[in-house]
Amino acid sequence: MPLFAMTGITGHVGGAAAQRLLAQGASVRAVVRTDAGASAWRDKGAEAAVASLDDAQALTRAFDGADGVYVMTPTWFESPDMFAENVRAVKALGQALRATRLRRIVLLSSVGAQHAARTGAILKLHHMEQAFDDLAGVVSLRAGWFMENYASLIPHARYRRAAEHAGAARPCSSDGGDTGYRSRRRGSPA
Repeated sequence: MPLFAMTGITGHVGGAAAQRLLAQGASVRAVVRTDAGASAWRDKGAEAAVASLDDAQALTRAFDGADGVYVMTPTWFESPDMFAENVRAVKALGQALRATRLRRIVLLSSVGAQHAARTGAILKLHHMEQAFDDLAGVVSLRAGWFMENYASLIPHARYRRAAEHAGAARPCSSDGGDTGYRSRRRGSPA
């Protein structure tokens, strides 16, 4: 059975992919930052390696012997400089991927990563794709929006609804199609 090393395995996408691989009988090596994360994945039947994304030697050990690797880098919103964090991670990941000569590399990326400017945090994914462009067997999954991301918005929505009931200005949000429909209904040329 093939062995897949996976960063980002504690997240929604990486975790789901790892569970699916394990269910299909594949071997998974969880590449995690903490011993607690390693223990949790060992309990699920995976191998585990503790490695920081900016530690090329630890990543090389984690990827060694794998048939493929799944790479997901965090956004680092809490960092004073998410782009500097990304540069360190991409450099270390690149060294590890080149040292292990893996032929199957899946990058979790995003719609918009094809653009070299004005994409906000997505720009870090553009840099990652460009940094690994010379490697054989790289596939970039350019996902859009994950439904799980709405979970973090629920407290804000509850607050806004409570504010509306308390007499505050009515919050407004809609999609472009809805806005266009409403403006046409009101006689606007839109």
